[in-house]
Amino acid sequence: MAAVSGSVRLQRCVSSPAGRHSASLIFLHGSGDSGQGLRTWIKQVLNQELTFQHIKIIYPTAPPRPYTPMKGGISNVWFDRLKISNDCPEHLESINVMCQVLTDLIDDEVKSGIKKNRILVGGFSMGGCMAMHLAYRNHQDVAGVFALSSFLNKTSAVYQALSHQLLNPGFGVLHTQLTSKLVKYLNKKGWFDISEVQGAFSVKPHFLEIEKVAFPIVTCNGSRKKKKVLLQENYYSHYL
Repeated sequence: MAAVSGSVRLQRCVSSPAGRHSASLIFLHGSGDSGQGLRTWIKQVLNQELTFQHIKIIYPTAPPRPYTPMKGGISNVWFDRLKISNDCPEHLESINVMCQVLTDLIDDEVKSGIKKNRILVGGFSMGGCMAMHLAYRNHQDVAGVFALSSFLNKTSAVYQALSHQLLNPGFGVLHTQLTSKLVKYLNKKGWFDISEVQGAFSVKPHFLEIEKVAFPIVTCNGSRKKKKVLLQENYYSHYL
């Protein structure tokens, strides 16, 4: 199978808001999963559907492509990796192509009447990494970006983008009970690395690290305050 091109239109699983649609959340799944799979997993964890009064949730599915860590096997992944490690170069060619594809999704929301600063992007595992590339490198004017159990490579292009941008989306990172110690370490290290990059996070001052306590209750540390919030409500509404 050939590599994914920028002209691909992603399959989308959509959760409509209960009331008037005024904001959108784009939630990217992890490697080998699907939009529907992520939506189902969240429902199982929360014991209820993740829904909002005003936010539409879009769960796109990554197109199948050869995946090097699977010895070239076909998988639903957002981009290719040379290996599953933070100590190697990023496969920027595939990352950049998918940024183009996901930009079409953002553009569709804007065309439907949703302002860019009312769109939040994030994801789980590989989806969180993809979301950071999408927001920090291509769409700094979105409402915010979050990553759940994700990590960035040490020489990630995201860090380079942050060092050259004065205005950036707010960022949240979540460590779940299912996260391995290694990924959790990389996740936390990436958060500190991002926070130390010379950039003015003046548009979104709420730069949060979210530590899992007992799903769906999580602890947020931000602005020198420690508080518990409901993941399925307060965190996203905080930005939208």
